[in-house]
Formats: sequence, C-alpha cells, structure tokens
Amino acid sequence: MTQSQSRSLDPASWQTVQPEQGGLWIFTGIRDFIDNIANSSPARLALTAYVVAILLFTGLLSLPAASADGAVTPIHQALFTAVSSVCVTGLTVVSTATHWTFFGQLVILVGIFVGGLGTLTLASLLALMVSKRLGVRGKLIAQEAMNNAGRLGEVGTLLRIVISTSVTIEAVLAIAMIPRFLTLGEDFWQAVWHGVFYSISSFNNAGFTPHSDGIVPYETDLWILVPLMLGVFLGSLGFPVMLVLRRHGLNWRKWSLHTKLTIQVSLILLIAGAVLWALMEWDNTNTIANMSVGDKITHSIFASVMTRSGGFNLVDQGHMDSTTRLLSDALMFAGGGSASTAGGIKVTTIAVMFLAIVAEARATTTSRSTAARSPRAPCA
Repeated sequence: MTQSQSRSLDPASWQTVQPEQGGLWIFTGIRDFIDNIANSSPARLALTAYVVAILLFTGLLSLPAASADGAVTPIHQALFTAVSSVCVTGLTVVSTATHWTFFGQLVILVGIFVGGLGTLTLASLLALMVSKRLGVRGKLIAQEAMNNAGRLGEVGTLLRIVISTSVTIEAVLAIAMIPRFLTLGEDFWQAVWHGVFYSISSFNNAGFTPHSDGIVPYETDLWILVPLMLGVFLGSLGFPVMLVLRRHGLNWRKWSLHTKLTIQVSLILLIAGAVLWALMEWDNTNTIANMSVGDKITHSIFASVMTRSGGFNLVDQGHMDSTTRLLSDALMFAGGGSASTAGGIKVTTIAVMFLAIVAEARATTTSRSTAARSPRAPCA
C-alpha cells in the first residue's frame, strides 16, 4: 500500500482544516508568541512587559479625559508620569492633584500597583495567565525575582500569594485611613478614594499624593501618619520576607537568613536614621524647632522611614540643614529589602558588606550572622 493510499483510508484525512473563526486567530497568535518568549527568554518577556506597561499608561494619560482641563497632555509629560508611576519613583512634572482627573489619577494608581509587583513578577504572572503554566526558565526567573522564596513547583502559587498579600495589606491600610478622612469633613467617596490612593502609594513606596499640598496638613495627625509609615516600611521589606512572615509569623527560629538580615538592618537604619535626623534638625527653626517634643519625635521617625524610599515628606527639603540632606542621601543609597518596592543598594547588601569587613578585620575565612556562615574570598 502506497503512502497516498494510506492517507486516503485515514478518516482524519477526509476532514478539511477549518480556519479559526472570526478574529480569534489574532489572540491565538499573541498567546503563542507570549508563550514562546516566556519559555525561551523570560528576561525578554520581562523587558517587553515593562515597556508595554509604560507605553499603555502613557497613552491613557495622554487622553483628554485624563487631564482636568480636557486637553491632551503633552506626550513628554504623560511619558514621564507613566515611567514614574510604573517605576514607583514618585517624581512628577505636573501636579497629581490638580492636573489629572479621577480617571488620570486612577491610571497612575494602577501603574503604581503594577510597578510595585515588580517587572519580573509581572512577566511571570503574564506567562502564567496566558499559557496556564510556567516553563522551567519562567519558573526560575520568577524564583529569582522572589529570592527563591519557594520550591520550583510552587512558583505559580507564590505569584498568587504575592498579589493577594499586596491587596490585603493595602486594603487594611485603606480601611484604617478612610474613617479619618471622613472625620476631617470629606464626603464618603472622596474619603474612600484618598484612603485607597494613599494605601497603594505608601505600600509600593511611590510617594504620589492626591492632595495639592501633599500630606503637610496631616503633619501632626498620627491617624494618617502611622498607616503611611507602616505601609512604606512593610513595602520596603520585600515580598520574600512577607512570604516568610506569612508562613511562620513571628517565630524567629523558622525565619530564613535573608528575612532575619532584612528586618534587623531595616530596624537599625530606622532607629539610627530617626535619632540622627532629630539631632540635626532639633533646633532648626525652618523645620521642627518650634514644635512640641512629641511632634519632633514623630517627624524624625517619619523622615527616617520615608527617606529610604517612601517619597512622602512633612518638611521642605530645601529648609533642612546640609548635614541632614547628606544623611538623607545615605539612607536613600541604602534603600530597602531585595525584591521590594524600595530602591537603593538593598539592606542585605549592606549587611553582607559589613559582615565581610568584620571578617576581614578578624582575619577569618568566614563571616557569621545568625548562626549562618558565608565564605570570604581570600585577599589577592
């Protein structure tokens, strides 16, 4: 029997291949393209997701519906704002409160939320949604983004936990602040919007504010300042630390070395920064000299928390002493935890550098921290 005869006897060969209905082939092609990139080059997918997000938010912010005057926002201003929101830097060239409408502020807020999840986590989540599974390389890059917080087969679950954890913390922060905005005279929906905006902005260390004068009107209001500080501090710890805390709570013995170092160094920088900031600005009449002792302490702690990456401020940076600005630079250089919404060189890097210096001074071959050892390379 010839090959052509065998094909003719096969019932499957009698059916004609039907083209995909309508325009579904477009979505199928996009899905296959993303799935192929996710499994062959996750880094390229991460970069693609990052660029696409920025371009999408730039386009939305350029719409007349996004600006308060109904005009098209210049492309350079829309692009700058989109990059600032997705990168959670908090820098602006136009007033977030007065230039943008509710739609424009909503676009910025979504950009902050997406950027806060991190480019690598976002890329892995996109691959997970499209292909329903992650390839080996996709799982590896997702694990790298979360500092190997879970086993290889758990990455899909971890990604869902990251999002649910973020939403839960932001919801709690919003619920804590909404009643205060209501007592200050805002109507219900405005109070809800401000509570949600500040919760997402603080947890993602973005520093955007929907008020034209920022949070200065609340400089003595602990009901607003404390949730903001908690949100920024938790966001600066990083998702790997929060995943460990979610699993083991405050059981110190079960924490990973990364978690212990991140929390220890973060608390040291918080306390040291607050003390030094207070000493430098205590008698500065342009900042906190005329305040009560309690308000001075509040400002000092707030400045220490926010300077490392939060972005909110209660005093004019230009009125601070030059030594205080140098301290601010040092805290910003330190930043927060790995895989977090904070910037800087990361607190774990500082910890490892410090331990290496101590090991070098002691002329030992290993550096010790919390019952763990890390090898020290011999000097050349």
